[in-house]
Amino acid sequence: MNAPLVSVLIPCYNIEPYGETAINSILSQTYKHIEVLLLNDGSADKTASIIAAFEQSDSRVRVIEHDKNKGIIRARNRLLDEASGKYLAWMDADDIAREDRLEKQVAFLEAKQNYAAVSCEYEEFSDSSRFYCPRKEKELSRDYLLFYNYVLNPGAMVRQTVITRQGITFDNTLSGASDFQFWVDVAKAGQIGVIHEPLMQYRRHSEQESTAQMTRQLRGCQEIVARQLNALGYANADPDRMACFLIYPADLLNKKYSMASFRYSAEITQYLLQILPNHQFTEEAVEQAIHLLRRHVVRVGILAIPLYIKTVGLRRFLAGKHFGWSLVRASMKKKY
Repeated sequence: MNAPLVSVLIPCYNIEPYGETAINSILSQTYKHIEVLLLNDGSADKTASIIAAFEQSDSRVRVIEHDKNKGIIRARNRLLDEASGKYLAWMDADDIAREDRLEKQVAFLEAKQNYAAVSCEYEEFSDSSRFYCPRKEKELSRDYLLFYNYVLNPGAMVRQTVITRQGITFDNTLSGASDFQFWVDVAKAGQIGVIHEPLMQYRRHSEQESTAQMTRQLRGCQEIVARQLNALGYANADPDRMACFLIYPADLLNKKYSMASFRYSAEITQYLLQILPNHQFTEEAVEQAIHLLRRHVVRVGILAIPLYIKTVGLRRFLAGKHFGWSLVRASMKKKY
């Protein structure tokens, strides 16, 4: 059987510091039947000459040029339009792929025809640190993507047919986190598998960690969760108030928690407990909602415990560690 073609899609914007390492990690893959699409999105550094050299030296490489910077969303959508492979593998120009990444992911999708895509575990690294990011989930369904994006975009591979049949693109109306919405849409077409090996090294650097960038990303996450709640019939889904419900945006942006924010979270949770089973969500989604509310209890304090019990029920409260006493103690200390 002929090996299926994989299109590796790499947006390139001012990639001079890391780009050669990233691209070489793809060209040296054990899986050889690939096309590598490098899109220069109006870079102001030496990106054009760097990627032109790859195109000249390897027939699998094709360069696409934007005459000016159009942004990551348009760059990704252009790459989707240009790709011709059976499988589409995303890659960022500052990350590093393990040499067998594509081989492992193609084998997974060839063996599991009912899966829409596959992701992987990864190592996150910077100039000063490195740590391994395991995934406990065997697969990532819409249950996992209801509140958070568990898919590392530059470490994922998706079937071309899923993209074309579902008309999936990156949404340019979002403030940020368009990859989150992309994978929410993919998950509607089928499960996203997880290979439990660190097939990627994901680079952290200062340009990713600016306050403006982080705020935009978190705002996008809040908008996407609000969209999903709206689609489930919850009429009061406010992206701004979603920060404290989701916990991680509020924590990262140092937003204040209060009984008012907790009442809003409790209202959402109560609604989800009632309707999720009717929308074919599993108990995993229910548990995630309750987990978020528990974390909110701890940040607000002991006064939130009665409303928590009223929302989730005495049975679920008593099912907690030490019959719920651990949550009470944590809320007294305001330390989760």
